[in-house]
Amino acid sequence: MYSKSDRGDGVAWTTGTDGERVTSMELMDSGNLVLPGDNGSILWQSFSYPMDALLPGQDFVEGMRLKSFPNKNYLYNYLEIKSGDLILYAGYKTPQAYWSLANESRKTNNSVNGKVHSASLVSNSWNFYDQNRVLLWRFIFSDNSDPNAMWAMF
Repeated sequence: MYSKSDRGDGVAWTTGTDGERVTSMELMDSGNLVLPGDNGSILWQSFSYPMDALLPGQDFVEGMRLKSFPNKNYLYNYLEIKSGDLILYAGYKTPQAYWSLANESRKTNNSVNGKVHSASLVSNSWNFYDQNRVLLWRFIFSDNSDPNAMWAMF
């Protein structure tokens, strides 16, 4: 599946599923857009390619990047897991780190040593896990713990 550039001069976006038999396109209740294949397997899903938002149930893993829309000066911010740490950058020509989970005093520490490999939204917190999915830290970003509230990161 792909989309042509609005100028008509090439591919603007692709799922990389050429040669695969995609049976449908489904928008799940979670917000995940999936392309299932013949055998029911998921050939492509939007949760694996975050752009500017993270939703509950979506794992944010090392190698992914959340990137803001550029401001009026064409500068943007982005968030990524790098060297076992979650880092927020200002996207200048030479990106500048301006926040890091390692330096965050509000995170809980479960006395577990390890490097952050993934993160996910759980209720009113970010949960950070190592490569074996062991909880390393929890960062509670709101006092609102209403189980009916839905949180998203933009």
